[in-house]
Amino acid sequence: MGKGVICLAGCLFALLISAAPAQASLYWFDSFLSTSNIASAGLGGGADQTIVSGVGDPGGITADEQFIYWTSQSTARIGRALPDGSGRQDGFIEGVVGPQGIAVSDTHIYWSEPFRGYIGRANLDGTGVNRDFIETVSPASDLAVEGGYLYWAATNTVGRAGLDGSQVNRNFLGTLEVAPASISIATSSEFIFVGFEDGLGINQLSRARFDGSGFDRDFTRIYPDGLSGLAASESFVYVAVRSGVIERVNLKTGDSDPTFVEGLSPGPRFLALNGAFGRIESSPSELSFPSQRVGTLSPFRQVEYENTGFDEVRIDDLRLDKAEDFLISGESCPASLAPGESCLVTVRFVPGSAGQKTDTLQLLTGSEGETATPLTGFGEIPTGPPSIRAAGRAGRASLKVKLACGSAAPCSLALSGGLGSSARPAFPARRVSLGAGRTRTVTIAYGARLKNRIAALLRRGSRPVVVVRARDASSKKTSQLRIAVRR
Repeated sequence: MGKGVICLAGCLFALLISAAPAQASLYWFDSFLSTSNIASAGLGGGADQTIVSGVGDPGGITADEQFIYWTSQSTARIGRALPDGSGRQDGFIEGVVGPQGIAVSDTHIYWSEPFRGYIGRANLDGTGVNRDFIETVSPASDLAVEGGYLYWAATNTVGRAGLDGSQVNRNFLGTLEVAPASISIATSSEFIFVGFEDGLGINQLSRARFDGSGFDRDFTRIYPDGLSGLAASESFVYVAVRSGVIERVNLKTGDSDPTFVEGLSPGPRFLALNGAFGRIESSPSELSFPSQRVGTLSPFRQVEYENTGFDEVRIDDLRLDKAEDFLISGESCPASLAPGESCLVTVRFVPGSAGQKTDTLQLLTGSEGETATPLTGFGEIPTGPPSIRAAGRAGRASLKVKLACGSAAPCSLALSGGLGSSARPAFPARRVSLGAGRTRTVTIAYGARLKNRIAALLRRGSRPVVVVRARDASSKKTSQLRIAVRR
């Protein structure tokens, strides 16, 4: 949970504000007047509401999960508030000249001062102000942050630089075909979106790939009423239209909802998007297995992962932290989960020794970081004979077996066997000692006669089978395994 400090009366005291992560919301200024309000609406529907009133001459708006930020050109300040509009700080950053576009990363706030031809930067707490962070030369209006880069909309192009101010490219998309009257920009992990207003009624949304290739000027329809702001997520791009609506375009299907939010005249102006766009929840939230005999495999159990958010979630990896006593035996998770979609992961418990066992099943995602599901189980020491099972494949020269001591006392196992039920030719006998309830994987080399016989059978197209027997010296109990040799 993040915290911000507001200082009043010369910082005689500090008021600590807890900034809880916001639900997914859109934010915008509600008019084109010199004084405007910030309004918001949830992505799940519902009416819009005013959350911050009376911002003088706004120039831009942005948001993260902790705060919303805005620029005020007439007061030469950058403001900040919590997602519900409380904890307002109009002078969060002061002394900036005609600030317009604003963007936020995990560590910094960025803003443009187009009259000076610079982009400024400060820490998230407002310290470390650097008004000359990047010299844009051409006036920069709108800003966006994505994938380690800062993007800015200039007169008739888009610039890009690293978030540390390196790799400055003031003409990243090349010179655009027209010099629009105004330009907006938004980014996702895959695309850069550019909105044009040319003053002639041919206002439209274009896009290019994240690396700057594949520029598509005619990505969506023309907006004759004017295009006044953009915001983007992994699944959607949101367009503020001067006629009083916010349109939403599905990036996968191309379908458009032209009245996603409506009745906003005389706005909306600028757009920002924040919150839990995609949210992965697991059911059950933790998985507990019944007691299981050491060295044996439990029945499978499943964990369901569902995207309960408003945007697509990319799935990067699925793994166990330890992968010692639990295993993933199947899963149906695609490369990404759309809102409302779910997938199943099958888990089994196979304790390697006695006692309480724990692990964590982790679903690693692009937007949420990870969803962790704790796993627990108890390994029991069996009272039966030693067990034996395949732990690898039988090859032309050797095989691997996994042994388990199924006794309350240590096991002294004699391994024997060979080709087929007669076990002739045989592989050299071995002795293996195991603690009570312990397991061990053993490699068995065939010996020359058995190896030659297997090779001859394989040449004739046969599938030879090797038999392995484990006999405990004290209990005199035997376990047997048959393994077909793979070609």
